[in-house]
Amino acid sequence: MRLALIDYENVHTLAGIDFSSYTKVIVFVGAQQNKLNIKDLCWTDKPFDISIIHVKETSKNNVDFHITYYLGIYHSTTPLNVQFDIISRDKGYDPIIKHISSSYRNCQRLSPLITSNKAPITQVIILDKSSKKMLTTLQNLPPKLRPTKEKSLRNYISTVLNSNSNEFIVSVLNKLLTLNYISLAGSRVNYSSLNSK
Repeated sequence: MRLALIDYENVHTLAGIDFSSYTKVIVFVGAQQNKLNIKDLCWTDKPFDISIIHVKETSKNNVDFHITYYLGIYHSTTPLNVQFDIISRDKGYDPIIKHISSSYRNCQRLSPLITSNKAPITQVIILDKSSKKMLTTLQNLPPKLRPTKEKSLRNYISTVLNSNSNEFIVSVLNKLLTLNYISLAGSRVNYSSLNSK
């Protein structure tokens, strides 16, 4: 499950965003923006919940503060297996993303490319300390010694990171999957992407 918070004041478009991958989308529109261009919306046959918040006061970073406020609300009320994507070119979000990622939630900033109105968004990879440790451990492990099944990989994550919390283990596993360091074919783990990074 994924939730998107879109800084429309910063990106000025909904083009290139795959709305089919989100269960909830919140679009934050600045005080000087009186229109939201839905022509750019990539239509999907999958239902999703979309909210539009028009920030009415004009002041420096006001939209950013609103997004950060809602990010905190959703972080405290949403299960940790729900990924948060902040869609903005503003790198000022990166410190709060790192802080949230350290709380075992997959959180990242996605930045639309400027070159084309219909350009796909690019991913900014931010891993928390536990996921980085797991990634480094797997990269340094000889390929023949890496867990080959999802269940054995979960057990290995539990051992390396010294945690029996299923929610935590799933969160780390999901981060490695989402960022394409590993992939699953049924219950079998594929490390080909990990080897090439």
